[in-house]
Amino acid sequence: MRRLLPALAGLTLLLTACPRPLTPEVPMTDPKILSGRWAGEFVVPSQVSSVRAGAGVVYVLRASAGQVVALDARTGGVLARAARPQAQAIAYSPSGALYVLGGGKLTVHDPRTLVQTAARDVPGSHLSVDGEVASTDAFTANARVGTADGKPLPTSNERKILTDRSSDDVWWLSEGRALRAKDGLSSGGASGHGNPCALTSNLAPTSIESAAFGPQSGSAYLQGWSDGTIELRAANGAVQRTFKASATCSPVVDLYSDGRTVVYVTRAGEAGQINVQTGEASAAQALGSAMNLTVTPEGVSAGSDQQLYSFRPWGSAAYDLPAEPSVPVTLNVTATRLNSETASLTGSASVGGRTLTVQGTLRGSRVLLAQTSPVPSGLFFSVTLLDGAAETGSLTGTSFFYSSSQGPAYQSTLIMKGGATLQGELRRP
Repeated sequence: MRRLLPALAGLTLLLTACPRPLTPEVPMTDPKILSGRWAGEFVVPSQVSSVRAGAGVVYVLRASAGQVVALDARTGGVLARAARPQAQAIAYSPSGALYVLGGGKLTVHDPRTLVQTAARDVPGSHLSVDGEVASTDAFTANARVGTADGKPLPTSNERKILTDRSSDDVWWLSEGRALRAKDGLSSGGASGHGNPCALTSNLAPTSIESAAFGPQSGSAYLQGWSDGTIELRAANGAVQRTFKASATCSPVVDLYSDGRTVVYVTRAGEAGQINVQTGEASAAQALGSAMNLTVTPEGVSAGSDQQLYSFRPWGSAAYDLPAEPSVPVTLNVTATRLNSETASLTGSASVGGRTLTVQGTLRGSRVLLAQTSPVPSGLFFSVTLLDGAAETGSLTGTSFFYSSSQGPAYQSTLIMKGGATLQGELRRP
């Protein structure tokens, strides 16, 4: 055996001296490499942050876009658009104006043209539906101020977590009880009606609304329940009337009343109206399953995700809320390998018809080599957009694949200086 050791050692040295075959690099002409011409339509994410209505107009807030849109409540036609950076809440005032709150400012707008008519310093990020009360958020009673002068309002139970507020912020629903904002009067913890739903063992209040406004505000309230019932209660909690809102025993999740008619939405997507004096109920409208449901005097909005929202006026057909206008983006670049992990990107871009210069990089999730499967496994790019020597924005993206018939694509984000953040997909035209 010892005689074989020198021979084996020599063979080992010979093998280790031979260079291993290199894995071939992915060529920059690979169809998945970001090189050549790519194009797509980019939009501001059209998440509907809030919907309010009044005097035949529906107001849509898209906080991510810093934009308010006014629509004809009957037809859905766009009446006006207004830019409002940092907007977080909107409200239609009984005085006939639109209020927009955010960034420490309350701006007042014409209800149809959205032209700004006034502005004043008001802290907060939440508005009562009537626009008369601002607070730090929708779930606590902290820092409540009157929007007319920005002065603190009398309040109690500030540490309570609120599950709902009346539209004038006079009544709160907290820990299963109704609370009056100005003095903390507590009532309505127990159900005042029999349980018509065998499957609902524990009844609980799920929504609240003032039954009267103006001088009578705080004298009575409406309370929605988990079995689809609405109770009209006096300030001390005494039940005055009971209305059955949901035939399916679905919880009442939103209420609005003008003192004569109460409109409601249930978790199952039922929406209807009830005459408070007679108890007569209109036929419920079926909105279908939706994550977000909002009731307004003019109708009901429903949204299943960030992109799909509709509005159903009372007594007429539903329509989709308008999408954000898209911006065409074209990228025409050359990828030049710098090392096993990175390639440089140079060329041009067209953003909404504006021609810009592009400089940036393309990286692989590991290396730009052919052993990755599929080839290459993951690509990330980042480019700076230049107008001459001035930086005007940035474009970033990540490669992803649907099916071979659709080809490669990059899920991308466009940020223009002084503008909004847009998202879209870049594909080969």
